[in-house]
Amino acid sequence: MERVNSASKSTAYREVHFGIKPERSWQEAVVRYLAMKRNLRSFSDVQRICRLLDPYLGPLTLRQIDGDVIWSVIQGEGKKGNKPATINRYLALIRSLLRMARDEWQWIDSFPKIRLLPGEVERDRWLSHAEAACLIAVCPPHLAALVRFALATGCRAREITGLEWNRVDLTRCTAWLNQTKNGTPRGVPLNQDAADVLIEQVGKHPRYCFTYQGRRIAWELTNSAWHTALAKAGIQDFRFHDLSLMASSGGNVL
Repeated sequence: MERVNSASKSTAYREVHFGIKPERSWQEAVVRYLAMKRNLRSFSDVQRICRLLDPYLGPLTLRQIDGDVIWSVIQGEGKKGNKPATINRYLALIRSLLRMARDEWQWIDSFPKIRLLPGEVERDRWLSHAEAACLIAVCPPHLAALVRFALATGCRAREITGLEWNRVDLTRCTAWLNQTKNGTPRGVPLNQDAADVLIEQVGKHPRYCFTYQGRRIAWELTNSAWHTALAKAGIQDFRFHDLSLMASSGGNVL
């Protein structure tokens, strides 16, 4: 115990008098980083990336993470067949954590410059009018309503499932979203297709616009119902989020 106390005092003395910060491990930083990110909607994805990075960074201290280590992550994930978009998510998390360790926690004085990979290919997956109509036809009613609203407005899944009646004005054809990706409320104009979907939902629930069996739809739209509908419609390599990308890019097919 005396040796531990002596070591702690020595470390504290060096930090105060010489400005030498104690060593902090990557794993220690991950624990604190996850605690601070726990309220993110994408928290499970952050956890997953941290686990995937552990073989590269887990044994290291923060000061040991240099350009060569970052390159090993890029090389290792590239050999697994991961695309630049995926590797860039890993790099962005490393950069975010190290910046927080430097600027907010004062655990390190600097970290290596981390540039994202060039050549990331934009996803370009669209449905034809016939494919969209077929998908809607094979969806259960609650899912069909979500698909139609996404195609009409460009809203994301969470924005739609969190929409409340007190944020909808059918007279002015406007909805105000408070479940946006960046957390900033925004208004969305409702065209006739979107208004028709909402009118069909009136009276089903006193608070939420879109419900299933009398309750708000709180699950992610990557569940079995979504995949079952895609299979029935013969549609492959398509995400619910692609519906909003189509609409926001002028690809409304309704």
